Amino acid sequence: MRLRLNVIVGMAFVLAGCGGAASSVSSGAAASVKPVASASGSAATAANLTKITYGVAGVSAFSWPHFAAVQQNFFQKQGIQLDEVATQTPATAAKALVGGSLDIAEGAVDAFAAATQEGADVVMIAQKISNPAFSVITQPEIKTWDQVKGAKVAVSSPTEAAAIVFNVLAKKHGLQAQRDYSFQGVGITPARYAALQSKQVQVAIMNQPVDFQAIADGYNQLERSDLNIDHYAFIVEVASKAWAQSHRDLVTRYLTAEVQGVNWLYDPANKAAAIQLLVDKAKVSQDAASKTYDVYVGTNGKVVSKGARFDVEGMRAYADAIVDAGTLKGPLDPSKWIDDSYISAVK
Repeated sequence: MRLRLNVIVGMAFVLAGCGGAASSVSSGAAASVKPVASASGSAATAANLTKITYGVAGVSAFSWPHFAAVQQNFFQKQGIQLDEVATQTPATAAKALVGGSLDIAEGAVDAFAAATQEGADVVMIAQKISNPAFSVITQPEIKTWDQVKGAKVAVSSPTEAAAIVFNVLAKKHGLQAQRDYSFQGVGITPARYAALQSKQVQVAIMNQPVDFQAIADGYNQLERSDLNIDHYAFIVEVASKAWAQSHRDLVTRYLTAEVQGVNWLYDPANKAAAIQLLVDKAKVSQDAASKTYDVYVGTNGKVVSKGARFDVEGMRAYADAIVDAGTLKGPLDPSKWIDDSYISAVK
């Protein structure tokens, strides 16, 4: 039986890979999810395919390997009909997993960790993003971290995922939240950029490809997280423990298709096709998609998790950051959040 869940979880993960406001997740409430077109195409209606209802956070580069797996028909080849549901936030995804309206969902570690800590019947089965590559974008006159002191920083909320990353970066430079800077909740990355443009804030933490547009417009990139944080688990695949255990073979086949998508993305022969795929899905320019490719898989390959394997050190780093931000009380044991037996079964 699925456990009851009464927990506040948040940290939206939406278009441009950014957070949203926290929301309550309870077993008695129906998840507010929105069906999207079947990811597996018309052939997905074939009788020999098994349906998986998948919660996708939004259209961003964080889901790039997933887009590739869909486009290349890797799910169909594993006998899976993938029905995608737009969840927008991990809070909604956690609620839907507990309620049974989703089989598998993606989202930031912190929201699902909070749910797990409260006893929710959910488990992390694979890792999608090893380092989120958030950019700290500032007004043109701010050139150093010391000049960030006294600044207002645009985020979705002070406890959401991007804000936690900002805290980690700022701490490396001797700055602390509340003492040296304050957060201003304005919304996802496009809204943060708008706040920067209107001079409502002096700093914004942003993701690709909007950060590239801001830089082209003359704003300053002070730092990027993947260049300064070696290990930091971020986006994971999550399922109900009970459902995953009773559908072990299906979960393994699903993850096989996802890993094939990762491998396809990392294959240099597919670079041009991968860039065009992001252009088509995210509706961005070729230049922005090309630069995003260099960040995600080209230059150092630190963003997309190879083999969808868990970075244990990165999971611990995120757990420490959650505690440091005051989102959850420590000490935390990330090994209680994950079950790597599913991804380990993928050849």
